[in-house]
Amino acid sequence: MKKFILSILTFVIALCPMFAVNNVAYAKESTKTATTVESKAYDYLVDFVSGENKSTVGYQERQKVRVNYLKNKALSMGYEASQIDESEKVKYVNRFNSNAIEEAINLKITKKATVDTKKFVVVAANYDNAEGLTEDILNSDGTSSNGVGVATVLAIMEEIKDIPLNFNVEFVFFGASEIGLQGSSYYVNQLKINNRLDDLLLMVNIWGIGAGDNSYLYDDEMHWKHYEYISNIASKNNLGFNKMPADKKVFGVVEPNIGLEYNHQALLSDVAPFIAKRLPTISLFSGNFTSKGFVQSKNYGNLMQSSNDTIEKFNDVFGDKGKIQMNDAVALVKAVLTNDVFVDMMQTSINEKPDYSKFSTHNDTIVIVTGVVVGLILLIMVVVYFVLKNRADKSNDPIKPLYIDIDQFVGPNGTIKGFDDEPQEHIDPFGLDDDKDNKNNNNNNNPFGI
Repeated sequence: MKKFILSILTFVIALCPMFAVNNVAYAKESTKTATTVESKAYDYLVDFVSGENKSTVGYQERQKVRVNYLKNKALSMGYEASQIDESEKVKYVNRFNSNAIEEAINLKITKKATVDTKKFVVVAANYDNAEGLTEDILNSDGTSSNGVGVATVLAIMEEIKDIPLNFNVEFVFFGASEIGLQGSSYYVNQLKINNRLDDLLLMVNIWGIGAGDNSYLYDDEMHWKHYEYISNIASKNNLGFNKMPADKKVFGVVEPNIGLEYNHQALLSDVAPFIAKRLPTISLFSGNFTSKGFVQSKNYGNLMQSSNDTIEKFNDVFGDKGKIQMNDAVALVKAVLTNDVFVDMMQTSINEKPDYSKFSTHNDTIVIVTGVVVGLILLIMVVVYFVLKNRADKSNDPIKPLYIDIDQFVGPNGTIKGFDDEPQEHIDPFGLDDDKDNKNNNNNNNPFGI
């Protein structure tokens, strides 16, 4: 009996490690799947893109729905109606809708300074979605272009709402961006009309953040002082922002409608009209500069302005990494604006901004290569001219085409061999022979009259 009980115990003990291993493995797997990144910006993103009535038809009408959403969201955060301004009506021609004249709104929510000042910062994103503008962009909710930007600005609005600042902050949601940066161009023009350009401390542009392999910081082709200041804050706070690769910047293509003679990925957003006026800016965006050009994801390509630009695809492609990038953007803007030296730093940056009169708007490599090619062409032309002139001087003839004397069919006696190698009468197709009869014959076959 004792042997039987001992055998049973031995068998049970042998099985215990197997169950233990399985339980540990299951626990680890459960922990892995349960772990998610919390993100207020992502929560706003889901709410923003899913709250739109899918039955709303038309680019203009969808913008109206989104403006109402943003107004209500600001009020729910505690911003007052007096802080919300929807007076900027932007007229534009919708070339995708039979050139119809439509209207969008630039929505502004202002956080007032704790002191009497006209100085202000713009934190902005465009809110419109390209869905339906073309047949290639159907059933898109505009998550990466630019729902992520809108959501990040909303998170920043909430994060700094009750923090006292000695400058005003205008949270601006631009309309009609997808058809040519209409809203931001109008906004900058209004700053000029109302003599507010000199009061702008910084324009923070948030576009596509989280919807890319990497996050980037960009200010302009010539870095202002505040660029390093903001980059250093990002580094000190371990925020995952990269400087834009220098060799990926300029493609030598003119950016239309905004006065810039250069173009690249960082300018395909609402920061461009500000840069065109040489105003202080910083752009936060995501993507990947590969050897073949810019894509959002090296593995999946681009989602923007396509039917794949949805919250579901964002989750599949970017997931928690996208949430982290959005969180980093919120943290960076908060750290920059609440820094004690921010106003002084920005004023120094503005006072010492780069000398744009010395700045070539084209890629230096393109300019150099073009100059070398033109120089070689001119040199070849000069060499050819003197060679031909020298030949003409020796023969006392007008300049003859070089290829006449190397005709492969010319025989040793001045005759031309036919394909049957029989001598044929010499033919002068250009009438350049020193034949007096030819020169005096008005009926010769000399097409050049020489």
